[in-house]
Amino acid sequence: MCLLSKSNLSVYEKSLLEQGVSSYVVAPLIVDSKFIGIFEITTKMRFDQFDFRVLDISTLVDLVKIATKRRIDHIDESVERRIKSQCTAVHSSVEWIFRRAALKTSQKIQKNQPESPVKEHLEAGMEPIVFNGVYPLYGIVDIRGSSAQRSRAVQRDFLNNLTLIKEVFTKATQLRGLPLIEYLSSRLDHFLHEVSDSMNTNSELIIGDFIKNNLEPALQTVAELVPSVKPDIVNYWKSLDRKHQSFYVARLEFEESVETLNLALSNYIDVAQVEAQQFYPHYFEKHVTDGLDHNIFIGAELAPNRRFDKLYVKNLRLWQLKTMCHLARIAHQVGQNLPIKLQTAQLVVVQDLPITIEFRYDERRFDVRGGYSIRYELIKKRIDKATIKKTGERVTSPGMLVIVFSQTNEREEYKEYIHHLRENGLFSGDIETVGLADLSDVVGLEALRVRIDPKFLESGQYVNANQNNILSILKNAA
Repeated sequence: MCLLSKSNLSVYEKSLLEQGVSSYVVAPLIVDSKFIGIFEITTKMRFDQFDFRVLDISTLVDLVKIATKRRIDHIDESVERRIKSQCTAVHSSVEWIFRRAALKTSQKIQKNQPESPVKEHLEAGMEPIVFNGVYPLYGIVDIRGSSAQRSRAVQRDFLNNLTLIKEVFTKATQLRGLPLIEYLSSRLDHFLHEVSDSMNTNSELIIGDFIKNNLEPALQTVAELVPSVKPDIVNYWKSLDRKHQSFYVARLEFEESVETLNLALSNYIDVAQVEAQQFYPHYFEKHVTDGLDHNIFIGAELAPNRRFDKLYVKNLRLWQLKTMCHLARIAHQVGQNLPIKLQTAQLVVVQDLPITIEFRYDERRFDVRGGYSIRYELIKKRIDKATIKKTGERVTSPGMLVIVFSQTNEREEYKEYIHHLRENGLFSGDIETVGLADLSDVVGLEALRVRIDPKFLESGQYVNANQNNILSILKNAA
């Protein structure tokens, strides 16, 4: 293209003329249907004085495409390695800022070490990742009484374990009078009585150690001295769980029940999150233990290419309440079909004032920053055991949703949401407002309590009561 013969020059073309460029050739670089750059040749010669045809332009473009693609791939690999090394997996909503930080670090390293531009220095720190003015949402679906249920499962397994060994010793009448067997029988009776009464972590360790290091080795001796009890001893060894090498029937039922429920909850919120991201991009993370909790952060700095409005926060809050109701429904339906019946309690923490969050590279997660932000984090950590100030009872209860707040405007906003969802059949009954007993370093909290409609909990076809292997079904569906 000859600039000297062209009218209506663009700003860029005018700048080229000012630099003495008379003619230029330009072509887009497209690889795999993606635009990756521009190929350009400029000359101070007039178009009619320089035969561009002597150049195989298409060949040059192809070579530049290959070189550019390799460079982009190298940069992408460098960025990915740095993110994985220092940040592990990051949520898609904030991946852009981690890529930018990793790219800046890589460019800085190459600038300071031009002699080895390809060498990676993953130990070099990335710049701080900080988001200001974000609105947090937190919710938890807690399996009620999971510690007590696990303790009862351990108790049942130890009772069965000790009882089978006791039966072997009782049948081996020829060994009566043998001091070691009498000692072991006495200790065994003591532990049977202790396990029948109660069970705690300390006794679990002591009794488990006694079985492994004393009772089970003695069974080998008993089998040699009294051949008639060999079938009972063989049956004992067959009764042990291969993985744990101990009685693990009740505990396995408990663990599989918790795993099944957690899987159902986790699968649902993952699917629901896909829809929620369409409203406005936001950061989301979940943690699965005995139940499921989730953190959400939304704000203008998290999505700089989108116009932010407080309306999106309100929309996400309403979405969260609906989602918590559906999680309660799933927990109710799955929980009553498990080998160990499980119930859950649902709780949401409200924070209307925006906070600041920062990515902690050492812990590889986002954490709050600043005084008010820290107070919010303290509430999250301690709220699951909160009690009502006047009665001392736990604020959470199966079949109810609890909304913890500290400001009047927060209470009024969530009351409107509850009224709306009650009209749509998710809630029933009155809204109860209660004061919470002071927590360590946190005072002045209140809570709204509302019952999730029993008809809603029973609605839908999430789990068929006749399904025998819920865990397998959910895993296949995942």
